[in-house]
Amino acid sequence: MKKLFLYAFLSFAISSYCQTAEDYFKSGLSKLRLEDHEGAIVEFTKAIQLKPNYVYAYSNRGVAKKDLKDYQGAIEDFTKAIEYDPNFNPVYFNRADAKYNLNDLEGAIADYTIAIKLKPSDAESYYNRGVIYLELNDFPAAIADYNKSLELEPNNDFVYLQRGYAKNEIKDYEGAIQDYSKAIEFNDGNLEAYFFRASAKSDLNNYVGSIEDYNLLIKLSPNDSFAFHNRGVAKSFLNDFEGALADYTKAIELDSELADAYMARALAKIELKQFDGLCADLLKASENDIEKANTLIEQYCK
Repeated sequence: MKKLFLYAFLSFAISSYCQTAEDYFKSGLSKLRLEDHEGAIVEFTKAIQLKPNYVYAYSNRGVAKKDLKDYQGAIEDFTKAIEYDPNFNPVYFNRADAKYNLNDLEGAIADYTIAIKLKPSDAESYYNRGVIYLELNDFPAAIADYNKSLELEPNNDFVYLQRGYAKNEIKDYEGAIQDYSKAIEFNDGNLEAYFFRASAKSDLNNYVGSIEDYNLLIKLSPNDSFAFHNRGVAKSFLNDFEGALADYTKAIELDSELADAYMARALAKIELKQFDGLCADLLKASENDIEKANTLIEQYCK
């Protein structure tokens, strides 16, 4: 029995010793697919120990680290992979994402730019770079990247949404509305598209159209306090203060901390000469540093 056990042990030891870098790499991929990121890192590390220039092992270990939010460690692995293969597009893409998560926006843009140069058909790299330009308030650059992304993948509702937002920021409200409408065309459940389209319509003084969009949004998302509040604002511009009052009240029911709704409801009550609860609304608005509330408190609550 002892000899059998010893033979079995030696066989196992020899088998383990003979595992190749590729074996460890494949094992790492299997663990990565199962979201065992720690286990994947162990296997990729073993592969790298046997094959120090193993680009795919560095790249995938970087992905595992990124998934664990070890962004600095991920960047180090992606950089090592680039040292061995400077033309490997996915590594630049992943390193850009890691840099973005560390708020290195310029570094992320640089990596997405290289990724695009290596793979000009990569719609996602254009989109992601556009997102960063948007965060940096470089709206023309963001729009240009979204344009390119949509040329490559014309049915992406989220890119239309983002491009609409960028157009809105440069006060191209008509263009923004067209993009939000396109987003809804491809995904009629895109709640943000309804919300922003309604807002853009209000910016164009199209309050009837704005209310129509808020109606659609509320039907899809009946607990959206901001939709009720903003619909109330649009109704106020149409002098429908009764309707506005009802919407502000509903917004407050859904979010008791929505200070703007208290202020707006107070103003609607003043228009309607309904003073019940007016001072309570103004005090709530005042607690949230809405300056106009203090002036009205002096006028109505002393």
